[in-house]
Amino acid sequence: MAITIDNISYISTTHPEWPAAWEALCDLTGSYADCNPVDGECWQYMGTYWRDLPYPGGGRVLVHSYRHRNRPTDKPIGLFQGPCGGRVYLEIASSNKHSGGWNRHRAETLIECKVKQYAD
Repeated sequence: MAITIDNISYISTTHPEWPAAWEALCDLTGSYADCNPVDGECWQYMGTYWRDLPYPGGGRVLVHSYRHRNRPTDKPIGLFQGPCGGRVYLEIASSNKHSGGWNRHRAETLIECKVKQYAD
């Protein structure tokens, strides 16, 4: 089951895509949580939606969105080049099955990573 608000769907924890979505996150980040030992922040699921990709190679992809408000590590995230600690937003392509075949070769790959580093 999924709830949709303003073109963003929220899949339930009983939906068949739920474990695949979290496995994709873990495969890219190395952790389901990346819990911060100081403030307890960890990864949060923010919804699922269609995203238009820029050209060349554009098209549409169904993504799961996650955020971490204070990732305590600089471990790499997928092929993203750059610092990966601090406030992090990720868009990860859903499974090909969940996208109805639209994601094809992009399934469960990192689509976008935004990072805001905090000053020490």
